[in-house]
Parts: sequence; structure tokens; C-alpha cells
Amino acid sequence: MKLAVTLSLAGALAAAAQTAAPAAKAAQAGTAGQAASAGRAAMAGQAAIASLSTIPATPPANTSAQDIAQFEKNMRMMAAYLAATSATAADPSQSDANRALVQRMATYLAGLQALSASNAKLRPSINQAQQSFNSLGFLQYLALSNAFQSSNPEQPQPAQNWQQPPPFALTAPESTGVSDADKDVSSELHTRYETDAAQSAGVWQNAETLRQNLAARGLGLNVHTATALVRLPLHFNSAANALRRNDWDAARTHLEQAEAETEKIANTVGK
Repeated sequence: MKLAVTLSLAGALAAAAQTAAPAAKAAQAGTAGQAASAGRAAMAGQAAIASLSTIPATPPANTSAQDIAQFEKNMRMMAAYLAATSATAADPSQSDANRALVQRMATYLAGLQALSASNAKLRPSINQAQQSFNSLGFLQYLALSNAFQSSNPEQPQPAQNWQQPPPFALTAPESTGVSDADKDVSSELHTRYETDAAQSAGVWQNAETLRQNLAARGLGLNVHTATALVRLPLHFNSAANALRRNDWDAARTHLEQAEAETEKIANTVGK
């Protein structure tokens, strides 16, 4: 199953394959100049992976648009490199490392989204980075790898604490500077957030219980459920950021998306 996870990375990064194709073809052509170009592309991809491996879990307060642009550039180089190499030289030992790195990138992006709540100038750069993360296939890969994370029957993972908190806040953030005209909608959305979060937390715990029970037998969650579990905290984090900046329409949209993902998960694991 680890081989399947590693191979799934190539499939999930199909959107980046066109970017990587010139380097891959150059390596096959065999001319000195083309081989050198492919070698430089490989070095650039490896350097990008090394750089992404050092990003912090929480972006510092002085993060700049240039920092975010470099982060996105590194994601693209990593995607191109892995799309060119994973399908032909899949190494099962790399699946855990790949998953850990993509999870680090997702955590960093969540931190950037939180940072955008207080720094409007960074929002375009952050939104672009999030869009690239999704379109390059990393979101899909993370869902696939979560589905198969514990699928190696030779090395079953020990049971974990099923009561660990979900990866999203259960309490709505405070909204400041709310006008009198918006107080009702603000109150309604804050209540809706906490109601949704409480319901989603219960479904999340059920999914964790099921995931660990399946893992003990060398199985994993289906891809649709695993994908919903990846997207759920992203929607709650986005809703929380929207509430912080008093963006009621965005908050309502993200809560509706979180509700939809919760329903998908509940259809598999129960409420």
C-alpha cells in the first residue's frame, strides 16, 4: 500500500506534469545539453523540497509577500520534480516523507490564512499560494495519503488517543468594530459557527475512530471521506478568518462548505 501512496503522488500531480515534461523528455533524449538542463531542473526541485522542509508551522508576523511568492515558487518546482520522477522511480520509503512534507505545507498555509485576517496586503499572495497548492494536486495527494496512511499490514500503527481535539477551533473568534446594523448577522454567524463546529467535531472523532480501526487491519478510509476530512478544517479556518474581518458573506459561504463536508463524512462514519 505504501507503493500505492507513492504512485498516487504522480497521479495527483498530473496538473504539474506539463511543467515537468520538458525536463523528463530532455533526460530521455540523451544529448549533453538536454541532459544538463534536466539535471539543473532536478537540482532545482530538490532544492525546493529542502527549502519547504524548513518552513515553520506558524508563519512569523513579519512574513512578506516576497516570502509567500518564494513559497509558491518552491511548491511549483517540487510539483514538477515529483511529477517527473515519481511515476518512473517510485520509492515506497519516500511515501511517509512526502506526506509529512505536504502536511507541513498545508499547516503553513493555514497559518498564512490566519495571518491574512490582520494583513489585507498579503491576502492576494496568500490566496494565490492556496490556489496553487490545490491546483498542483497537493490537496488531492494529502487526501489520498491520509486514506492509505496506515495501510501497511506488516507494520500496523499502534492505537492513538481517539479523543484528541479536531484540527479546527470549536469557539468562534471575536469580531471587533461590528456596526449596530451588523450585530444581528454577526451574532447569527458566530452561533452558527459554534453549532457547526460542535457537530463536525463529533463526526471528526467518529472518522478518527473508524480510521484507526481500519488501520489496525491494514485498511484505510475511502478517498472521498479522506478528501472531506482534509477540506473540513480549511473551511472552518477560512470561516474564522472571515468572522475576524467582519466579512459576513465569506463566513456564511465557508460555513456552508464545512456543513457539506461534514455531511459527506457523516454518510460514511455516522453522526
